[in-house]
Amino acid sequence: MGGMNENGDLTRGGRRGFRLGRDEEALSADRLTDPALVEGATARRIVGYLIDLVILGAIAIAVHFLVFATLGLLAPLLYPLLVVLPLAYHSLFVASDASATPGQRVAGVQVRRLDGGRPGLLQAFVMVALFYLTLTLTSGLLLLWCLFDDRGRCLHDILSGTLVARTDRLRDAGF
Repeated sequence: MGGMNENGDLTRGGRRGFRLGRDEEALSADRLTDPALVEGATARRIVGYLIDLVILGAIAIAVHFLVFATLGLLAPLLYPLLVVLPLAYHSLFVASDASATPGQRVAGVQVRRLDGGRPGLLQAFVMVALFYLTLTLTSGLLLLWCLFDDRGRCLHDILSGTLVARTDRLRDAGF
């Protein structure tokens, strides 16, 4: 649990010397602007997404097999799940302690808030919903935005306040 100290800064866990004040947030944000953190992350996130598509495809095939095996009796229950499956899959994994989907972990990237922290469930859901919205509405053309952004951020990253960075470089930078 945390509280406020005499300077009005948030503290965590009652430990002395650990501050979540404005100075620490600015320091984390400054360290997150290092171009080395995102170098090569765009290609890695594409590989990670392809891996996630294979996993989601395998789950979809299993659902179809289950519907077939039950002669369609489970179709009204299971097919609606296929609609929300990608949203839930990506949101829950990005909001987890790993801050990455299984595909992103294999590819060596993580999603971070702009202050360096891990995104919460709501922020992860907003990022994923915006991703699928821009993917659907523009046939993926808005995903090309990341090729022109100096930090490799897509529009859904910018709007949700997130950044996809290399796991090894984040670890080296102390995140």
